[in-house]
Amino acid sequence: MSNLFCMFVSVNNQYLNQMDLFNEMHLVPKEVKAILETHDDNADQYKELTRLVKAIEPLGYTFDFYLDAEPYNLRKIVPQKVEMIMWESIQRDCKLPKEDNNDGYIYGLNLIDVEGEGDIIDVQWFKESEERDTFITENNLEIIQD
Repeated sequence: MSNLFCMFVSVNNQYLNQMDLFNEMHLVPKEVKAILETHDDNADQYKELTRLVKAIEPLGYTFDFYLDAEPYNLRKIVPQKVEMIMWESIQRDCKLPKEDNNDGYIYGLNLIDVEGEGDIIDVQWFKESEERDTFITENNLEIIQD
């Protein structure tokens, strides 16, 4: 596979993730379209749009809507990427004193900017590894290796 092709696919996917697919319904999978077509104009629109979002999220899509129940920004869900870290590594790399234990928060996650340069945008700390694992599972985070 050529580098040019890989670059095209990467740029194209990034463009698709920024596009409001309500304006490009031909790019929306049949299963998602079928759910959106079940929209009930006679129902409470706020509750109806909430129902539709919950129905398409398991298929990897979502959208937002204004308080006046106007939907917008139909898009493919891009999973948040995270990198697992330990306080000992930070302590060593930053030459912090041994007695600095980060108040017991030693299991960390670097949240990675998936739409930009791949920079760390936030760090989340946990006291227990199980707590970190639960956070990863509940938030459908994608673990990357550096």
